[in-house]
Amino acid sequence: MTAGRDEWFWSQKGSTMGPVPFSEIRRLHAAGSIYHATWIYDPTRGAWVVAGSIPEIAAPEPSPAAGAAPFAPVAPPPDAAESFQYCRFCASRNPASAARCSSCGRETGVAQPTSSIDPKLAAVVCRACLLAMPALNVFAFIGPAITWSLGSGDPRVVAESKAAINAMLTVSIVFVASLVVGIIGAVVLVGPFLAGLAAVALAVYCIVVGIQGLIAAGKNAPFRYPMTLELVK
Repeated sequence: MTAGRDEWFWSQKGSTMGPVPFSEIRRLHAAGSIYHATWIYDPTRGAWVVAGSIPEIAAPEPSPAAGAAPFAPVAPPPDAAESFQYCRFCASRNPASAARCSSCGRETGVAQPTSSIDPKLAAVVCRACLLAMPALNVFAFIGPAITWSLGSGDPRVVAESKAAINAMLTVSIVFVASLVVGIIGAVVLVGPFLAGLAAVALAVYCIVVGIQGLIAAGKNAPFRYPMTLELVK
């Protein structure tokens, strides 16, 4: 089950809408406002996925009971898409002319992008920094930190930055741990060998995962860093 936390977002005409509970995501999907190809931010996965990949949305609706009259859908008017707007705070549906939301009372209006960096560019920068971490060391953290600062208003950019930082922190912790083991075990000459082997393995991890992440970014596909600790929530 993915329907967990109540901080779900969806992408609408280039804007990020939400946060809303998952029940509202399902309602919008049933109403035709969210399609299977719509990008949804899943807080339980910490990533943007297409709505059709969420089991609770992709599952077919139950068949009507025997003898029940079939539902006859009514075609919306040509200008239906322009006759309403979603509140940028609670995602409630309001008439296009409404100045305030009928549910929360705050000013309505389609949410404007609050990020000064494109989410795809942020993904490329973060994953490239992991790829270059064996050469940059601690300076590799600068890239995700900058994307987080520039895109703090976009949950996609923030999630990507956090994921990259968590991956780098995991690599750093393992490297320090292997270094300590190498120093302690220097007496028997096994420690330095194990520390060197761990350093090579970490470098391979950064290169392989960094390349995989860049390929996924090029395809605009969701990506998760494997074997990482979620130290930054």
